[in-house]
Amino acid sequence: MKKRFSKNEKGFTLVELMLTVSISLIITSIAVYNLLGDLPKYRLRATANKVAATLQYLKVRAVATNKMAWMDVNYDTAGSHYFTGFVDEAPYNTADNPADYNAARIDLPDIVGSTPCFKLPPNVSFGFPDGFTSGAGPDGTTFPGAGNFITTHAVGTYAGGTKGGYFGYRPTGVPVINLQSSMTTPTPAVIYLKNSLGQGYAVSVQITGRVKVFRWSSGVWQ
Repeated sequence: MKKRFSKNEKGFTLVELMLTVSISLIITSIAVYNLLGDLPKYRLRATANKVAATLQYLKVRAVATNKMAWMDVNYDTAGSHYFTGFVDEAPYNTADNPADYNAARIDLPDIVGSTPCFKLPPNVSFGFPDGFTSGAGPDGTTFPGAGNFITTHAVGTYAGGTKGGYFGYRPTGVPVINLQSSMTTPTPAVIYLKNSLGQGYAVSVQITGRVKVFRWSSGVWQ
């Protein structure tokens, strides 16, 4: 038996369809705008967690290989901030050849110059967040002064004129700074990260080797 439709039944008019599509587009645009606005925040948090995870993994590699393992933090060129990790196979205190990076067994997806690394995402860089100009830093540290993103080591130019710093682990898992003398850090070392919104995270390594992540919120490190 065929179903009969009444001549009085009507579908959507063209105006109604256009209105529905317009409202949908407006809602979608608002959602996308909010998502893009929060993207620097998500990228910052993800980068801080990646730095922390890499530090923890380098400690494991130092113990497993019975060699020094290092993180190299580089902030020389705007837009090309990066960090990398390697095991000092020689040892010559720096990454001298691909074997040093291979020994770290880290998937380093980016290349800056000739260095395999993790390149920081857009809108994220090494540095201090807005408002952090003096006073207490994370993990009991104090404000280190402009430029010292690793607070226990006065970073400047190194390795061919680039700016950054090294942080590493002995084969015993004890954290060290300064490639030349491999000094044990007397206080927690801190690597600072910020985004284009002025928000900040910090990754600290205590003298015991424990890694902690802090967020800059309401003028304090939490």
